[in-house]
Amino acid sequence: MTSIEERRPSRTRTTLLIVDAQVGLVALMPTEVQRSVLPRIRTLITKARALAVPVIYIQHDGAKGHPLKTHTKGWGIYPSLKPADGEPVIRKRESDSFFGTVRGGHAERLVETADYV
Repeated sequence: MTSIEERRPSRTRTTLLIVDAQVGLVALMPTEVQRSVLPRIRTLITKARALAVPVIYIQHDGAKGHPLKTHTKGWGIYPSLKPADGEPVIRKRESDSFFGTVRGGHAERLVETADYV
């Protein structure tokens, strides 16, 4: 049996996905959830970047009347979680983060090479 240390994913094959971390969804969270969840996500992003682990953002394009309607205030990535220069943002129109999102090969490469998805 292998230990937890032996089963850790390789940094070269690990990717951090930030899914739907958008202003409109954060606004729907209770304040206590925002205070708990947002710093944790920020910490994960900071650690991933420090370890040169790729960070990929998945952003929902909502339809008219949706809290994440494209190009509205609610659609934007939450300010404290914004992508760094060069970090890909894959836009999606469905709730499923992988349905129809193979753009620029990011999602395709992620699925082919990831230890954990």
